[in-house]
Amino acid sequence: TNIQEAINSSVEGDTIIVAPGTYFENVNFRGKNILLTSHYLFDEDVSFINTTIIDGSNPLFPDTASVVIFMNGEENTAILQGFTITGGKGTIYLDPTVNLFVRGGGGVLIEDASPTIRHNIIVDNEAINTTGVTHTGAGGISAQKTSAIISNNIIYKNNSGAGGGVLLGENPDVIFMNNVIAYNENNPTSLGGGGVFIRGTQGKFMNNTIAYNHSDK
Repeated sequence: TNIQEAINSSVEGDTIIVAPGTYFENVNFRGKNILLTSHYLFDEDVSFINTTIIDGSNPLFPDTASVVIFMNGEENTAILQGFTITGGKGTIYLDPTVNLFVRGGGGVLIEDASPTIRHNIIVDNEAINTTGVTHTGAGGISAQKTSAIISNNIIYKNNSGAGGGVLLGENPDVIFMNNVIAYNENNPTSLGGGGVFIRGTQGKFMNNTIAYNHSDK
């Protein structure tokens, strides 16, 4: 009944299958290279993406409010698949690229890890609370210093100060493809990138649909 407890009990290579329902949790893979999936696994029925929801709106700690976190060296075999990811507020962490504390990754936060994120809906997340931080970034997905594979996701109606939908920073080997990024926005103190904010060297960014996003910059 608790996704995080299942992750904590897992070992390398395990598969955790989550039944349909809404799970009010903020999930951390904690370095586990496992497959976390809804029943979408069995026959690719997209209805399971809509009905298996991880809602991060009630975090135990307000400074750690991303819905799903990868910050412990996870590899491509750490897979998040087949969920609706919603309600996240982002996590405060030290971004060594700019040497500042930032709040980022409302829905999914990836830092110094390289998971696979596929076939998810990432909606209604934000990273806009600037208390104690200098910058905010990525309402939907923040991916920095990573070789992640991010594909076939719908990322919409998220909000942040840099990259309302997605922030990609210094990812020479990332693969970001076949995603829909729509109806995301920047808050009034934005750095730009209503849909996507890209900083530094990137790997493959291809075949994505980016539409109906908004930025004041």
